Amino acid sequence: YKCYDNGGGAFLVPYLIFLFIAGMPLYFLELSLGQFSSQGPFGVWNVSRIFVGLGYAMVMISFLCSVYYNVIVAWILHYLFFSLKALVTNDYLPWEKCQEPEVEFDNINSTLPLKKTCEDMSQRYWKEQVLQETDDIADFGGIQYELLVCFIIAWIMICLILIKGVKSSGKITYFTALFPYCVIACLLWRGLTLKGASVGLKYYLAPKWEKLLEPEVWNNAASQIFYSLGLGFGSLTTLASYSPFKNNTVRMTLIVTCVNCATSIVAGIVIFAVIGSLATALDKPVEEVVSSGPGLAFVVYPDAVTKMPFAAVWSSLFFFMLLNLGFGSQIAMVETVITAVVDRIPSLLRHKWMVCVAVCLSMFIFGLPMISRSGIYWLNFMDFYSCSYSLFVICFVEVIALVYVYGGDRILTQIQAMVGYRPCFWWLFTWRVTAPISIFGIFVVNMWFYQPMEYPQGHVIPLWTERLGWVLAMTSVIMIPALAIVEIVKVPGSFLERLDIVTKPNEEYRPQSHSDFKLVEELFEQNDLPKLSELAVSTSQINEEGSVAGANSIAAVELGSIAESGSLKSSHSDSSV
Repeated sequence: YKCYDNGGGAFLVPYLIFLFIAGMPLYFLELSLGQFSSQGPFGVWNVSRIFVGLGYAMVMISFLCSVYYNVIVAWILHYLFFSLKALVTNDYLPWEKCQEPEVEFDNINSTLPLKKTCEDMSQRYWKEQVLQETDDIADFGGIQYELLVCFIIAWIMICLILIKGVKSSGKITYFTALFPYCVIACLLWRGLTLKGASVGLKYYLAPKWEKLLEPEVWNNAASQIFYSLGLGFGSLTTLASYSPFKNNTVRMTLIVTCVNCATSIVAGIVIFAVIGSLATALDKPVEEVVSSGPGLAFVVYPDAVTKMPFAAVWSSLFFFMLLNLGFGSQIAMVETVITAVVDRIPSLLRHKWMVCVAVCLSMFIFGLPMISRSGIYWLNFMDFYSCSYSLFVICFVEVIALVYVYGGDRILTQIQAMVGYRPCFWWLFTWRVTAPISIFGIFVVNMWFYQPMEYPQGHVIPLWTERLGWVLAMTSVIMIPALAIVEIVKVPGSFLERLDIVTKPNEEYRPQSHSDFKLVEELFEQNDLPKLSELAVSTSQINEEGSVAGANSIAAVELGSIAESGSLKSSHSDSSV
């Protein structure tokens, strides 16, 4: 829908640019960091304790996104239920039936012939049956009970999957990973054969170059890359922490980011082919056919399946596919929060199921306003404020912390120990130059041209809602400076001594295996870099000795003896996904 909002083909240009100069490098960075340390978003910042607030900020982002993302899963369950019902009863799909429009719907021109009004049945069903939306964000209009039931079922399923463990469902991931491509391929074939499909494809693939002068297009492209790749959410670090130390993160980065981007582009072809067909049938410009927003897929794809033989079968398969994809994204974000809680309070590891229930229940309660009849406005509100501006800040600070404070050469050496060769200079160049400059530039331009969120009708949200949005955006970002101050205050010494301590890795930042740790130490020595055992500091010893030099020497002796004895362990490794 962001592509539809931002000029179609014009959106793809900055989208691909940001993939290569920022998205792919940051994905590689987060993946490698989590795999090297086998730590979650809290523990991984033992690499530089002054930035521990980044871990908390990432977890907060994941929490906020999980709250509203499961509402989308509830929408999917709604459509899946009625698709299966139509399949079992051998009836029409609810959005396939063509009925004479009623006079009170001002958005439907009742003077049009029946054939014309039937062409936008999927949009009418979405707005009038699923959302039943009110005209104002403050007018909740009561709970939409059909969606409430779906919302409850969605959270119960997520909770049960997390309690049982993601690994238990590992054998079916081959099916859930490949099945969506089969469905998309069928929809692609059908979309391309629709009358008027070329109109939508022209809008999608032929850039309007003047759109590239609009800062909003670049901002939306960057935020979409960050969101689709999961950058700044902590989920990449969490999931990578369970990978074997020797897993090839270079290959994984190239495959996942390119496949992700290609899938998005192919899915866009399906969307715009159907929109082009609707534009031809309704005799409207492409940009005026449907209302944009997160619900665009719930208008276009349902309309596409009604144009296929055995519509109920294809609709059931499509929404089952969408459910798999939705669960995949949601589980990753919720697992990030749960892993962070368990890593922060290790005593809860034996009662992890209780943590799962508590986290899911709290997210369910916070998500209830988005099940009301003004829920679509609140979902757009959460999406607009909680996961856009703050993501740029988090990712920018993350790059500075890892590449400039800890050291980009050290990161490359760690990756060399994991994959068996030193990655090319391109990665270091993007970390040092293109990623931070592009992220900072987009953030500055975004703030300079900031406009409050608008309703679909075009007028802006109330002032109190905008202020609430900025409070929401700050809940994650504020943790970075706040916890940096806490870390500085905790250690003894002058300000410069404290700063030196909290910017260095401590003894807990290391690989699990003693053999892997020894390999890393050897590679650091070969590349003329200080060893981890020489660089690491121990806060507990600092408190006893009261000096930076004493702490460094003690930590070096401790890490050296641990590496020799082979007793390196990480408590995080016991927390199986």
